[in-house]
This record gives sequence, structure tokens and C-alpha cells, in this order.
Amino acid sequence: MNQKLRTLFTILGVIITIFLMWYFSTITGYVIGAVVLTMVVNPLMDFFISRKIKNFAFPRWLAAILTLLTVLIVFVGIVSAVVPLISKEAQMISQINTEEVAGYFTAIMNDTQNFLIRHGALEETRELGTEIMNKVKSVMSIQVIGNAFTGLFSFISSFFMAVFSIFFITFFLLKDRNRFLNIFLSIFKKDKQYKVRNVLHKTRVLLSRYFIGLLTQLTIMITLESIGLRILNIPNAFLIGFIGGFMNIIPYLGPIMGGVIGVVLAVISSLALGMYDGLIWVVVKVILVFVGTNIIDNVFNQPIIFSKSVNAHPIEIFLVVIAAGHFGGIGAMIIAIPAYTVMRIILKEYFSEFAFINNITKNI
Repeated sequence: MNQKLRTLFTILGVIITIFLMWYFSTITGYVIGAVVLTMVVNPLMDFFISRKIKNFAFPRWLAAILTLLTVLIVFVGIVSAVVPLISKEAQMISQINTEEVAGYFTAIMNDTQNFLIRHGALEETRELGTEIMNKVKSVMSIQVIGNAFTGLFSFISSFFMAVFSIFFITFFLLKDRNRFLNIFLSIFKKDKQYKVRNVLHKTRVLLSRYFIGLLTQLTIMITLESIGLRILNIPNAFLIGFIGGFMNIIPYLGPIMGGVIGVVLAVISSLALGMYDGLIWVVVKVILVFVGTNIIDNVFNQPIIFSKSVNAHPIEIFLVVIAAGHFGGIGAMIIAIPAYTVMRIILKEYFSEFAFINNITKNI
């Protein structure tokens, strides 16, 4: 087969592969999730394989089961801790007396209404309190709540299907890693396989370091925010801290989103408990905790995780994440750093003779 024909078939194969990945996007997501999980748990897998109990060495299938069982125990523990808090928050929302809340804030509503009327933002014939009450009642109507629970049930079903699929694929990626590697390498010529091996090895090392670092960052943020909120007596401190800390999975934008969600949850909890007088202070305390913890994160955590773990300059990371968010939204921002890392590894292996490529990949 001549070179032109080989190149044509290669390009055609790439196009078909991309199309199939897009067409079966759900399955593609499961595979990507399994690959990420494999990279995260590889150190634990290697630990089990290296252990010997009275000359008994763990076979790969048993080491893979023990590794995933450990992850499953941690996952179930987190879910068991968070679900009751979500249920408690839902009960608190249902206990909010909208009439009492509206009555308490009547004076504030009247002043706000007069201000809006003077500036032409509200018609004199319309009562602000009535408008707010109608909005609150519409949001908390039986139909809306029913639809919310239906959506929640659908999400939970899809979530557990995704978890099962990812764990199933991860098991075989761990158990038959060398077999899958050999199948993948067989696509390339023998004289090119050593470069492919180098790319795969560097990718596994750097991404494993990145994802483990990311999990460490999330754990630190959840812990700091939960403790800070608890010290300041914010209701449902752990739930707010968990959601706020977990939102840091989205670079740069996540902390802002987590702070907004935290303020909303804190206000709702305070209203349910009848803490009307201290509502402003609750908001201030939550904001202070989120600002303080994110300063710690920006100064100590992120330089280590987002820069040193993937050997890239902070400005590179910032520009890549912003560009990804512009073109692909939040999902693209989450995968921007891993994708950029893989791209740099490939560029270094195949195009290092170019000065520009050599400069941006010299630390890999």
C-alpha cells in the first residue's frame, strides 16, 4: 500500500472515529470517565499488586476488585453523609412560612416598592409584596415540586447507570491494561510504537498526578469551608461546604458559582429557622468564608495542582481554561487542563524540533 493511500485511510479512520464518539456520546463519556478513574486509582492498584501475604501475590483481577471496592466504599460513605443533609434541606424549604416571611419584610418591601415606582421600574397598580408572593408560591407549587422530584429521579437513575458502567469498564482497564496497550500499539508501525509508548507513559504519569491533586484540592476546600461555616454557626454548614468545595472542580468560575449556591442555601436555611434579624450577617459570614478559603486555595493549592502537577505556567493554564469556556462552556473548562496536557505531550514527542513547541513543552 503506497504512502498516499495509507494517509487517506488514516484520515478516514480518524474522521469515522470522531463521528462515532460524537454519535455515541454517552458511551464515550463512560469510557472517558473510566480512563480518568483508572489514572486516579493506578497508585492504589500498584500498591495491591506489590503486596505479598505469606508468599501470596495478588493477581491483577483481585487487585482490581480490591481497588474498586475501596473506591466504592469511599463513594458510598460520601453519598451516605450528603444525602441526609439534602433531605434535611428539602424539609426545611417545605417548612418556610411564606406568609410570615412576607409579613416580616413588609416594611422593606414597601420601601423597595416606592423606590422602584419612583424610578419607573414598577407600576403603581402592582404590589411588590404580592408579586413576590406569587413568584414564591409558583416556585413552591405542587406541580413544580413534582416536576423537580421527577427530574431528580431521572438524574439519579442516569447517575447510577453511569457509575456502574464506569466501574465495569475501569475493572477491565485495570485487569487487562497490558492487553489493551498492545491492541492499541498494533495500530501503529513497529518503528513508531516507541514514541506512542512514551506519549502514553507521560500522559498516564502527568494526568494521574493532576487528578490525584485535584481530588486533594477538593477535599481541602470542602473541609476548610465546612469548618469555617460551622464555626460561624451557619445552618447546614457541611452541605454548603461540600457543594461549595466540590464546585472548585470548575477552574476559576467554580468558586463563584459555589459561593452563590452557598449564600442561597444559607438564606433558605435561615428563613426556615425564623432567623430573619440576622439574615444579612449570615450572608456576610458565608461570603467571608468563601473568600477566605479561596484566597488560601489560590495562594497554596492551585499553584501546586494546576501548575506543578502538569508542568505548565499559570498563565498558560488560565488562557487555556478561558478559551475552553468560551468555545465549549463549563464542561470544556473542566477537561481543558487534562486535554491541554495531552496535547503538549504529543507535540513534544513529534514536533519538538520547532522552537515554539520546544519552549512550551520543555518542562514535560
